[in-house]
Amino acid sequence: MTIEIHQPELEALIRQRMESGEFQSVTELIRRALTSLTPSAPEVRSSNGLTSDQRAESFRRWAESHRDETVLPDEAMTRASFYGERG
Repeated sequence: MTIEIHQPELEALIRQRMESGEFQSVTELIRRALTSLTPSAPEVRSSNGLTSDQRAESFRRWAESHRDETVLPDEAMTRASFYGERG
């Protein structure tokens, strides 16, 4: 296969990498460049039409909309209040 490069700056970059000894061949350079790419996963939407990022942001907004206030007194959180005489 023959690959033509029509951008001088790209050709210069390839030559620079080859001359540095980082790659033994152009084939190795291309193989490493292509295998380093990971295909991006398709954007998955839930049944409500939101992406995972949108669902997370919606949950954060919901959580922040609640007051940060303890409803029960501290005494209600003791072991004795949970188990009474059993405990």
